[in-house]
Amino acid sequence: PEETGLRSGRKLCTDAKTVAIVGLGSVGSKIAEILLRSGVLHFVLVDGDVLLPANLERHILDWRDVGFRKADAAKRRLLHIVPGASVEVIPANLNWQRSAKIHAGQVASVAECNLIIDATGDAATALLLGAIAAENDKTFLSATVFEGGLGCMIARSIPGRDPAYVHGRAACHDYFEAANVAPPPSGKRMYEAWRKRIQFYDSMAAEQATREVNSKGGFRARTKLPRQPSLRELRKPKDRQAANP
Repeated sequence: PEETGLRSGRKLCTDAKTVAIVGLGSVGSKIAEILLRSGVLHFVLVDGDVLLPANLERHILDWRDVGFRKADAAKRRLLHIVPGASVEVIPANLNWQRSAKIHAGQVASVAECNLIIDATGDAATALLLGAIAAENDKTFLSATVFEGGLGCMIARSIPGRDPAYVHGRAACHDYFEAANVAPPPSGKRMYEAWRKRIQFYDSMAAEQATREVNSKGGFRARTKLPRQPSLRELRKPKDRQAANP
């Protein structure tokens, strides 16, 4: 029926599943919103980073969320879509230094989920999450976008069907090594369109600063403000008196 919102034909059991999404960047934020619209109502969102203007081009969040932690802002957006959803937020990165008790509690929250998704683009965090999923027999998915947004790599590990993530990652790197090809980097280079936009705004800011300086200079010339004498000019009379007593 229309009032249930189940026109996609999905199973009713999806609303009982809990999904952990680690990394709420361009990939993780979109995955969270898509899963919510698909019927998943329970999430654990993990990210300690803050949303910056440079993140807006490919993120589900907007200018209203700049300066807030991505996990908190993503939770707010999800609740605007489905107010009754359950969204737990861990505003920290799992590889941050903190007490063992806090770390164990955060790992336990992730391990209790039915699906663990790595969207950090960080190899160490992906290996940690893959190990947590393998130890607890949970489905694991890792998504990494290549530098510049030129492609991505998706790795899946379903218990009883796929090898553990660490083995699949090792096989992938063995392939690149055998082919004598370097794996694509997942660096921090921006998308080209956004890079040009930032350069455009920087040039506008520079022109505005130049106009302000020129306007202040013109005001000074119009008002004929007296020029302050330099230190050398102030010392000249004294030097002359000392030379001609």
